[in-house]
Amino acid sequence: MATTTYPLLLFAFFLLLIYLISRFYPSPLPSIPHRPTTRRPLGDLLSLIQSSQKSREPSESLFALARETGSPISQILFTAFNAPLIVVDDPREAEDILLRRNREFDRSPLTSELFEPVIPRCTLAQLTTPELKAQKRLWGDVMGLEFLRGVVAPNIHVAAGELMELWRLKAKISETATATATMTKEEGVEVTVKADFNHAALDAIWVAILGSKLGAIRRDIEALKLAAIKKGTETEREKEERERKLDDMMRSATVIQESVEFANEVVDAGLNAAWPAFTYFLMRLRPSFHRKMKVTFDEMRRLMTSACERYAMLEVNGEKGDGEELDTCAMDLVLRREIITARKMGKPMPDPTRDPRMLEELLLLLLAVSVYPSTQPPRHCHH
Repeated sequence: MATTTYPLLLFAFFLLLIYLISRFYPSPLPSIPHRPTTRRPLGDLLSLIQSSQKSREPSESLFALARETGSPISQILFTAFNAPLIVVDDPREAEDILLRRNREFDRSPLTSELFEPVIPRCTLAQLTTPELKAQKRLWGDVMGLEFLRGVVAPNIHVAAGELMELWRLKAKISETATATATMTKEEGVEVTVKADFNHAALDAIWVAILGSKLGAIRRDIEALKLAAIKKGTETEREKEERERKLDDMMRSATVIQESVEFANEVVDAGLNAAWPAFTYFLMRLRPSFHRKMKVTFDEMRRLMTSACERYAMLEVNGEKGDGEELDTCAMDLVLRREIITARKMGKPMPDPTRDPRMLEELLLLLLAVSVYPSTQPPRHCHH
């Protein structure tokens, strides 16, 4: 009897093992084309990660993999524990879904998973609820044509002007250095400009969203001017004053800039990770994560407090109107709406500095426009 039982138990064990192993392979949805990766435990995940790391554009990598099926609708397979991702690569159909059938389709859970561990109360991290609809209405005009023309465009113009000033200064310094190198039979001097675009973009969007000039490009200009000053052309007092001014700019601009770029790196790491949740878990264990996020949020709270004080002065001075003329940025626009709503309801204005939805939505706007850091070598132009 025992000799018969053992082979049966062994056979049952192998059947169970085969079943469990098969459960680790992704299961495609029927009748939807997909790449032949069903016999890989990670499906298309490794291919997607490799493509994203090269292009630095995860969305483009998704479409590139989907187009290999030769169908306008296809599915990207992940692990057995993740549902397939349906990709619609047809502009007219995508427009119809986004503009006329948005009630039938909620936000992709994949998008929520990328932002939820970092800024869980922003609009991109939430699925549709009545609270989310109210939050979207509050921020609706921030991307409107009137706001973009009246607030964003002028700030971009200022940032572009400072960028030109920086490049003229770099070109002048490079011209001098190249002339010196020619006399000594050395090669010309390279001028790096890639980081300048990032700093100018952050300058423009920071003031458009928060109403305060960050000054990253101005800091770079002053640093170059200080480095280019010839010895003996200014007094010691003038040099000390210029260095003190530059130190103040370095503290105010560099620390905030590094914190925003760090938040961008966190999201970027999640976009290119095999398991974003685990990657975010490890990042949150780092002291630098909490320290740099705190720097950004503390600066936002300071600017919020200043904006609320401006609106409060209208009531103290008995001025009429709703303060629309004080809207200098996206934060002002949203704060004014909340103040008006609270006033109409006869309730005190809640403290916006304690509202995580406000803080995280502002950070989301910064991340949406800021340039992701790139691991590719910087490009140079020779003067």
